[in-house]
Amino acid sequence: MSPGPNSMRFFDHMAGALAQAWLGANATMMGVALLGAWVRNFAGLEAAGFSTPTMGESDNIPTMLAHGNYLHLTALLATAGSATAPVDNDALFRAGIEALLFGIVPGGGRPSAG
Repeated sequence: MSPGPNSMRFFDHMAGALAQAWLGANATMMGVALLGAWVRNFAGLEAAGFSTPTMGESDNIPTMLAHGNYLHLTALLATAGSATAPVDNDALFRAGIEALLFGIVPGGGRPSAG
Protein backbone atom coordinates (compact mmCIF):
# COMPACT_ATOMS: atom_id res chain seq x y z
CA MET A 1 0.00 0.00 0.00
CA SER A 2 1.53 3.29 -1.10
CA PRO A 3 1.16 6.35 1.13
CA GLY A 4 -1.05 9.14 -0.15
CA PRO A 5 -0.47 12.88 0.15
CA ASN A 6 -1.92 13.07 3.69
CA SER A 7 0.37 10.30 4.91
CA MET A 8 3.35 11.95 3.25
CA ARG A 9 2.46 15.27 4.96
CA PHE A 10 2.20 13.45 8.30
CA PHE A 11 5.60 11.77 7.79
CA ASP A 12 7.12 15.09 6.73
CA HIS A 13 5.80 16.86 9.86
CA MET A 14 7.07 14.05 12.09
CA ALA A 15 10.51 14.09 10.44
CA GLY A 16 10.62 17.86 10.86
CA ALA A 17 9.72 17.65 14.54
CA LEU A 18 12.39 15.02 15.17
CA ALA A 19 15.01 16.90 13.11
CA GLN A 20 15.39 19.28 16.05
CA ALA A 21 16.80 16.40 18.11
CA TRP A 22 19.73 15.93 15.67
CA LEU A 23 19.12 12.20 15.31
CA GLY A 24 20.58 10.08 12.56
CA ALA A 25 18.40 8.83 9.73
CA ASN A 26 17.72 5.43 11.34
CA ALA A 27 16.72 6.90 14.71
CA THR A 28 14.52 9.49 12.99
CA MET A 29 12.72 6.83 10.95
CA MET A 30 12.27 4.70 14.07
CA GLY A 31 10.87 7.73 15.89
CA VAL A 32 8.45 8.50 13.07
CA ALA A 33 7.29 4.87 13.07
CA LEU A 34 6.87 4.64 16.86
CA LEU A 35 5.15 7.98 17.27
CA GLY A 36 2.99 7.42 14.21
CA ALA A 37 1.87 4.03 15.49
CA TRP A 38 1.04 5.48 18.92
CA VAL A 39 -1.00 8.33 17.39
CA ARG A 40 -2.86 6.07 14.93
CA ASN A 41 -3.61 3.42 17.54
CA PHE A 42 -4.81 5.90 20.15
CA ALA A 43 -6.91 7.85 17.63
CA GLY A 44 -8.37 4.64 16.21
CA LEU A 45 -9.46 3.43 19.64
CA GLU A 46 -11.03 6.76 20.50
CA ALA A 47 -12.78 6.94 17.10
CA ALA A 48 -14.21 3.48 17.72
CA GLY A 49 -15.63 4.68 21.04
CA PHE A 50 -13.06 2.99 23.24
CA SER A 51 -11.26 4.76 26.01
CA THR A 52 -9.09 3.40 28.73
CA PRO A 53 -11.68 1.81 31.00
CA THR A 54 -11.76 2.05 34.74
CA MET A 55 -12.84 -0.98 36.69
CA GLY A 56 -16.14 0.75 37.43
CA GLU A 57 -16.89 1.33 33.73
CA SER A 58 -16.17 -2.18 32.54
CA ASP A 59 -18.10 -4.79 34.49
CA ASN A 60 -16.51 -7.71 32.65
CA ILE A 61 -12.93 -6.92 33.77
CA PRO A 62 -13.42 -7.96 37.43
CA THR A 63 -15.32 -11.04 36.26
CA MET A 64 -12.52 -12.09 33.94
CA LEU A 65 -9.86 -11.41 36.57
CA ALA A 66 -11.76 -13.49 39.12
CA HIS A 67 -11.17 -16.63 37.01
CA GLY A 68 -7.45 -16.47 37.83
CA ASN A 69 -6.26 -16.60 34.20
CA TYR A 70 -4.68 -13.13 34.20
CA LEU A 71 -2.20 -13.17 37.07
CA HIS A 72 -0.07 -10.27 35.87
CA LEU A 73 -3.03 -7.97 35.21
CA THR A 74 -4.58 -8.85 38.56
CA ALA A 75 -1.32 -7.97 40.35
CA LEU A 76 -0.89 -4.79 38.32
CA LEU A 77 -4.40 -3.55 39.04
CA ALA A 78 -4.08 -4.46 42.72
CA THR A 79 -1.02 -2.20 43.04
CA ALA A 80 -2.35 0.61 40.82
CA GLY A 81 -4.39 2.20 43.61
CA SER A 82 -8.01 3.06 43.05
CA ALA A 83 -9.21 1.17 40.01
CA THR A 84 -12.35 3.30 39.88
CA ALA A 85 -10.49 6.60 39.45
CA PRO A 86 -11.37 8.27 36.16
CA VAL A 87 -8.76 8.03 33.43
CA ASP A 88 -7.68 11.20 31.65
CA ASN A 89 -7.14 10.05 28.07
CA ASP A 90 -5.46 13.34 27.11
CA ALA A 91 -2.93 12.94 29.92
CA LEU A 92 -2.40 9.29 28.98
CA PHE A 93 -1.82 10.25 25.34
CA ARG A 94 0.71 12.97 26.29
CA ALA A 95 2.48 10.60 28.68
CA GLY A 96 2.84 8.05 25.89
CA ILE A 97 4.26 10.66 23.50
CA GLU A 98 6.75 11.83 26.13
CA ALA A 99 7.80 8.28 26.94
CA LEU A 100 8.44 7.60 23.27
CA LEU A 101 10.22 10.89 22.61
CA PHE A 102 12.51 10.71 25.59
CA GLY A 103 13.31 7.08 24.79
CA ILE A 104 14.20 7.91 21.18
CA VAL A 105 16.40 10.94 21.85
CA PRO A 106 19.89 10.04 23.14
CA GLY A 107 20.37 10.93 26.78
CA GLY A 108 16.64 11.00 27.37
CA GLY A 109 16.18 14.27 25.51
CA ARG A 110 15.27 16.09 28.69
CA PRO A 111 17.08 19.32 29.52
CA SER A 112 19.73 18.78 32.17
CA ALA A 113 19.02 20.18 35.60
CA GLY A 114 21.16 23.18 36.53
